[in-house]
Amino acid sequence: MQYTGVKGPRAARRRVFAVATALVVGAVTACQPGTSAPPPTVPLPAGATVVDISPPGGDLFLESEVGSPSVVLYDRLSGAGGDLWLYDDSTGTTEDLGLPFTARASASNDGSVIVFSSADPTLQTGPLAANCKVQPAPFTPLQTAYCSELYLLDRTDGTTHPLTGVGGSSTVSSTSPIVSADGTTVTFWSGTGPVGPPPVRLVMDLATGAVSPAPPLEDPNSWDYGQLHLTWTYEDGLVRTDTITGDVEQLALGGSNTPWDRSSDGRYVVMGSYADGFDLLDVVDGSTRAVPVPNVDDTATRYVGMLYVDAPGADRLIVGDIPPEA
Repeated sequence: MQYTGVKGPRAARRRVFAVATALVVGAVTACQPGTSAPPPTVPLPAGATVVDISPPGGDLFLESEVGSPSVVLYDRLSGAGGDLWLYDDSTGTTEDLGLPFTARASASNDGSVIVFSSADPTLQTGPLAANCKVQPAPFTPLQTAYCSELYLLDRTDGTTHPLTGVGGSSTVSSTSPIVSADGTTVTFWSGTGPVGPPPVRLVMDLATGAVSPAPPLEDPNSWDYGQLHLTWTYEDGLVRTDTITGDVEQLALGGSNTPWDRSSDGRYVVMGSYADGFDLLDVVDGSTRAVPVPNVDDTATRYVGMLYVDAPGADRLIVGDIPPEA
């Protein structure tokens, strides 16, 4: 699905030319998904499987989604920090990737390759230099810091390779990687932070390492499915226009009823909010099916995502099957 919204500062999708010396990362450890019972005040949807529950006093955050929910990256955060984890729906197992909490990460469809962004100088190769500026909080003085670099984690051999900052610290940060579904490219943002020119969006060819300007971002609230053109606005909601007959029809209300996720072909879209719930909408016949979380696969048969609870240690990563249309 094409992901359009998350809780908190998380949103990414779908990698990767290995260069310079490999840095060995601790081997990933497979484990069975969490089975703890959810808090009694928040019922678990019928048929849902709990993959993981946030640690005591901590949170879970999704890092990325792909066209199939078979591979999902998420962060387990606690007061002592956090770790990046992977859930494999084909095996029903979770893995601690041995990486610290990251501002963005993206996986290949088969999960064999992870690209993540980090400013941790212990991962860098070559001479180190703090070349970037950061602002820890609004209205606070700028501080000198290491720039964020991109790294590739190869899960087939457990090694990590730098994609930027090869031979020494970069002078700009590289953030928000999005790996292509076929694993041939990674798109990311490059910039200096709160000072200097605005960041630019780039794409790296992972076979050659060549970097070029990325194509323009698509409007997540406007797309086509065959002869149907769909647009969403706060005022008018989701509107379907038949480009051949000229027929116009409102499929969903606006306001907080926003589009969160949609299939790659544009036929299915998840509408709603965490406050009011979510519905999976078929833009062809206008039918809807309730879903507990806003992330579903391209076939509209499986969901995966977070049940967020406004209490520490209560967030749950769940998966389940979506009932067929009546």
